[in-house]
Formats: sequence, structure tokens, C-alpha cells
Amino acid sequence: MAPSKKKTKSRNYAEPLYGGPEAIVFWNGCLEKMKTMSRMYCRHGPANIPVERLNNEGRHKVGHQRVGVMAFKSFQLRVYGAQGSVNGQRAFFATEYDVKKENEANPAKLVSAAQKAVEFTRDIPGAEL
Repeated sequence: MAPSKKKTKSRNYAEPLYGGPEAIVFWNGCLEKMKTMSRMYCRHGPANIPVERLNNEGRHKVGHQRVGVMAFKSFQLRVYGAQGSVNGQRAFFATEYDVKKENEANPAKLVSAAQKAVEFTRDIPGAEL
């Protein structure tokens, strides 16, 4: 008898990964590690996360818009995305990641994160950057 293959449900990235009293987090297929970072962001809000864990990586131009990119940091992992809102509730849109061995951010990843955030929020009703 042939082994049966289990069907895995594909994740709709327009659904939030995690929600809490302070915020909700959407991700664009980054990494499983994002769940821990998401809980921290949603429970405590960005103002209560140390700079060592959540850092502003500057604003990047996408069309006529300037998008602020943030980085969640955990050891050598960086998850990049943009802060915004969905129907008035604070949100973080994680769109890019990088496994790093240096402290400096890869400029191409930052630009890509900004571009993907603009595209990503178009698919989420009520989302704004």
C-alpha cells in the first residue's frame, strides 16, 4: 500500500500571523522565527522593544511614496518590514529577511522590503503604510 500524502494548507499571507492588544503582524513568508518576534511586538508595542531587537533602517522611496523600513533582529537573523495600520490598528508588515554575519544591513534587502510592503498592503483590505 502506497503511503498517503498529507495535504498542507497553504497560508494566505493577507491573514494576520499574530494579533495582540498593541498591534497585529502580517508576514510575507519570512521565517518561523517571526512568530516569537510577532508576539513581542503585538503584546508590548514597538515603543517597548529595545533598539537591539527592533531598529529603524530608514525611509526608502517606492514610486511617489517613502516607506520606513524596520528590522527585527535575533542573533544573525534580520526580518525587515514596514509599520502601518489595518483599519486603524497598528500593524507590522514583514516582507523580507536576511541571515547576516555583519552588523550592516544589505541596502538591496532594505529597498526590496519597502517595495514588497507597498505591494503586500494592496492585498489587505484597510491596510495603510
